[in-house]
Amino acid sequence: MLVASRHRLLLVAVGAVMLAGLACTAPTPATPAPSPSAPHSATASPTATLSQTATPTPSPSPTASPTPTPTSETGAPAELAGSWSTTLTAQDVVTLTLRDNRYTIARGAQFGAGRIDVTGDTIVFSGSDLCAGNGAYTWSVEGAMLTFSSAQSEACGGRGEVISEISYRRIAP
Repeated sequence: MLVASRHRLLLVAVGAVMLAGLACTAPTPATPAPSPSAPHSATASPTATLSQTATPTPSPSPTASPTPTPTSETGAPAELAGSWSTTLTAQDVVTLTLRDNRYTIARGAQFGAGRIDVTGDTIVFSGSDLCAGNGAYTWSVEGAMLTFSSAQSEACGGRGEVISEISYRRIAP
């Protein structure tokens, strides 16, 4: 009986040591074994399961684009819009057309076009398809006559020849 008691005592001591050892170590997560009926998947992991059950974080709301700041520049006002003509010499007739933010100049067989910006009594010609640079003038309309002052600035000589200090007669609204 003494041998059996010692054997039991030894088993109890070994069991106590094992329990004490388990209590001192961190538990490791158990990885479930794949079932024989389901094929093995490389994505089946505790991390994948965790991310699938996590609540998605909402993305920030898109912000609206800033509204462009309006400028004082506009296209041709009604009194300036239309087609105008002047005769420089008997064989040199020029037609100037101003519509919205565009201008065209026809001088014999030559034709040029570009952009205009009108602010008050100042008109700026730019974006010409014949030359680079801007030309700025003051303008006035009296009756059917449009008159440009001398250039405040002009980068295109040909345009300056037909606008600076020139009066035009309206030929079409």
